[in-house]
Amino acid sequence: MAKKKGIGSIIIPIILLLTNIPFFGLFSSSSDDSSDVNIEFSADKQVLSIKDPMVNISWNVTGTLDSVSISGIGTVQNKGTKQIRIDDKEISISVSSNGKPITKKIEFTLLDNSSCNTLLLSDEKLKSGVYDLQPNEKVIKTWCEMTNDGGWTLIGAQFESNPISWKGDFSAYDPTLQSGKSFAFSDENIPEHVDFAIGKSLSIVKKISNFKYSTTDIPKIIVNGYDNNKYWIHRSYLSYYPAHNPAQTLLATKKDWYNSLTIELINNDSNIINHYTWAFSPMNSAEQQRGYSLERSLVNSYIALNNKEVIH
Repeated sequence: MAKKKGIGSIIIPIILLLTNIPFFGLFSSSSDDSSDVNIEFSADKQVLSIKDPMVNISWNVTGTLDSVSISGIGTVQNKGTKQIRIDDKEISISVSSNGKPITKKIEFTLLDNSSCNTLLLSDEKLKSGVYDLQPNEKVIKTWCEMTNDGGWTLIGAQFESNPISWKGDFSAYDPTLQSGKSFAFSDENIPEHVDFAIGKSLSIVKKISNFKYSTTDIPKIIVNGYDNNKYWIHRSYLSYYPAHNPAQTLLATKKDWYNSLTIELINNDSNIINHYTWAFSPMNSAEQQRGYSLERSLVNSYIALNNKEVIH
C-alpha cells in the first residue's frame, strides 16, 4: 500500500515540547571587523509549535550606532527583551553604524505538534521518544514512535498488575512506561488519525488501516491490517466473545471478560479457529488472565494511532 502525507498516527499510549529537540537560549553574534559595533542577539528557544509560536528574545548592541531595529518590531533601544510571535522561520536585528548596515538573524524551526505524525512530517529526522503534543488546547507529553512506518502516537497502556478503564485515566501517566502504571487518553485528547496499532511494551505488534479508535464501545467490525490480513475488532462494556474471537457467539455471562478490547485474525475459511492475536481484559479478577492474548505474561499492552492517509 502507498501512503500520502496526511493528518497523523496513534499508539495506545500520545505536543511539541520535544525532549529530543533542544529548546535553548543561544545566538550571541558579533559584528564584522570593519566596525566597532558588537551585537548580542538571542532567543530562549528555536524549535516552536505552530500552535504556540511565542518566543522571548533579548538583544544588547554596543558601539557607534545610528539606529537599531528588529524585523516585525521596528526601531528599538540598544538593549532590551521582548516576547514576540514567530510567523516566519527567522527574525533579524539590523544596526546602522556610520551609515553602514549590519544584520544578524536567528533561525527557527516551526513544527506541527497536533500528533506524532504531523511532527514527523514537519521534520523527518525526528527520533522516537517523548514529545509534547497539542491535539487541542491542552499540551500532553507522550511517546512518539518515529520508526516502523513512523508517526505513531502512544495514547494508552494497560498493565496486568493495575488495569484501568479505557475511557481515560491520567492519574499515573507515564509515556515512557517505565513506572509500570496503566493510563489511557480520553477521546478529547486523542489526535486526529486514520490508522491504529496495538502492541506489547513500546513495540508495535499489529497495524490496522483506516480505523478510527475511540474509548467507547466498538461494535464488531472487520478491518484491514498492514500485513494484508483481515481482523475483527471489538469491545463491549457488557458483553464479550469466547476466547476473544468475534467469530464465535456473543456472551454476557461472565463479567470478568466484559470490556475486553479484542483484535483477532480472521480465518480464510469458514472454520472457527482461535488465533489469539491480541486482547486485554481490564475487568478480569485474575491478574494473569488480563493480558489474555499476550501469552498471559505480566507485561503492558498498548494502542497506537496513526493519522496518515492510506491508499489501497
